Order: sequence, then structure tokens, then C-alpha cells
Amino acid sequence: MATMNALHIENQVPINAKPDVVWKAFTQEIQNWWAPQFNALDNSRINLELRTGGRLYESNPAGAENLWFTITSFYPGNFIEFVGNLKPQYGGPATDMLKLTFHPYKNGTLVHIDDHIYGPVSEGARQFLGQGWLMIISAGLKAYVESKN
Repeated sequence: MATMNALHIENQVPINAKPDVVWKAFTQEIQNWWAPQFNALDNSRINLELRTGGRLYESNPAGAENLWFTITSFYPGNFIEFVGNLKPQYGGPATDMLKLTFHPYKNGTLVHIDDHIYGPVSEGARQFLGQGWLMIISAGLKAYVESKN
């Protein structure tokens, strides 16, 4: 049984590319690098609507959609903030507040992941959530951007 709690997860991923390149890949090329194992729908693709109120969601050819996050604020090239709901079938119910910041770092970019989850989260979900965005950014975004350099 899950108990009410707050979970704070912070990670950083260095990427060997300038912040504007990493930002563009995250916001405009997400379908090129997003790992399908993070999708809930069969045969789906991830979509990002870059605007306040825009969605980070999946869609598939059958017309199904699954909303993961809504954008609450962003500053182009610098940060993007989301709020989402962690559904019971994924370990919730809980609210997830995520901020990704793109810092200049050495000759590249440091992506800072700051994730706050509030609500009853199962132990299995806690372990997965601790690694989820780290895997998405490092195995997906970082690998994609650095392979283009």
C-alpha cells in the first residue's frame, strides 16, 4: 500500500553540444530520440507542443492519445517546466512537477532534471521514477544529439 509522500529527484546529464542545439533537439526533434519503451500506447509517438498549456503526450494511428505533462512555463533555450498526473496504473495517483534546465557547461550543456512528485507513490514506481528522466535524457536526448556532432 502506498502512503502519502513527497518525492524529490534531481539529476544532471552533461551533453557535448551547445545549449541551443540541445534545446532544439528536445523541443523540435523529440520524436527522433524518444525511446518507445517509455510510451504507454501501442505504436505511438511522443509529441511536444511548445507553448504554455502545451502538451507532452503520445498519439497513435488509431487516434488514441495519452497525456503525460502540460507545460506551465518555459524560457527558450533555458528551461521548461511541466505538471502532470501519475496515474494509478503507473504507480500513483500523484502529481508530478518537472523542470528541465539547459545550462552552458564547459563546451556543451548540462541538463538539470528537477522532479517533484506529490502523492501516494508505490515502491516500484519510486524506483522507476528515480531513473526515468535520467534514462530518457541520457540514453535518448544525449545519445541523439552527440551522434549528430
